[in-house]
Amino acid sequence: MKEFDWRRIGKQALGAILVTFLTLGLILAKTWRQPSRQVLASFSWGHLGLAICLLILSSAVDALRVMMMARAGGERISFSVGLRTVLAGYFIAAVTPFVAGGAPVQAYSLYRGGIPLGKASGIVLLSGFLAQWLLTIMSGIFVFALGLQVGPTPLLQGIIRFGILAYALGWAIVFYLTWNLDKAAPIVERCLHLLVRMRIVSQARAEGAAAKIVAFLREAAEGFQGVFTGGFYMLLGGLAYLVMFALNFAVAPVLMAGLGREVNYPLLLALQVPVYLLISLIPTPGGSGGLEGGMAMIMSRFLGGHELGLLVAGWRLLTLYFHLIGGGMGLLALFYPRREKGGN
Repeated sequence: MKEFDWRRIGKQALGAILVTFLTLGLILAKTWRQPSRQVLASFSWGHLGLAICLLILSSAVDALRVMMMARAGGERISFSVGLRTVLAGYFIAAVTPFVAGGAPVQAYSLYRGGIPLGKASGIVLLSGFLAQWLLTIMSGIFVFALGLQVGPTPLLQGIIRFGILAYALGWAIVFYLTWNLDKAAPIVERCLHLLVRMRIVSQARAEGAAAKIVAFLREAAEGFQGVFTGGFYMLLGGLAYLVMFALNFAVAPVLMAGLGREVNYPLLLALQVPVYLLISLIPTPGGSGGLEGGMAMIMSRFLGGHELGLLVAGWRLLTLYFHLIGGGMGLLALFYPRREKGGN
């Protein structure tokens, strides 16, 4: 990652912005009414400042979460490394399909912070699992145990319920495979041996590649499994995740309050949990399109049409540009040339 492709990532960022603007344009075209001008003019801009503070505080809590997860894996990092890690991850996740690109950059950031790359990958993998476990458990409690109605129609509610179950099953399978990542070493060796027999690579090169890949897989598996031995710090990491989710999910209700509407904060926070859980299934950069649609779906019961589009547009632009600007600073801090030793 020493040669970071800024041009490519810039194109991905423009793609994410374009998809977001197209989606918001459709929502505003459907919801804009004459009273929308009055609603916008009467908006309390102090609530916008409060929403920005919530996002900043959320990033700080997330940085602490990274520090706790590293401690659970037997490593120590500074707050600045933790903050750089989460900000860089925010940016890449916001511009890659399935919000999946943040993990490699976060692992590299931890590596630059002094953690061996395989172990850093294990820590990041487990952090991702922990976030998805918490969202899945909360979604199951809200939707199945408490009967929370997320979808506006029975059909959509059924699709959401099925999606939560399928998502939980999928993550259970991925967790099992990741836990046994080191057992993939023989498969790698057989594949490289086949390439040698096909005369695609030389024997010496295949042996060298096999040694490096197998060592990485074993180190990643040990890092992934080793975090479980630091149960107290893993618990702190989980608590930090819950606080971070609460801060992030409070942004939309705060903006809604800025419109002068009464807000049921616990209900609105709960409604966002399944949306954020299932958004990683959307194949657009950063989940663009799905996020806006999901927020419009859950907020439509609380706001009139002339208010709905304004809220969704304001919320999405705020969160998107916060992640792009803050994440861009994190990327600069990560890839700007300086003296910093990485792990082994």
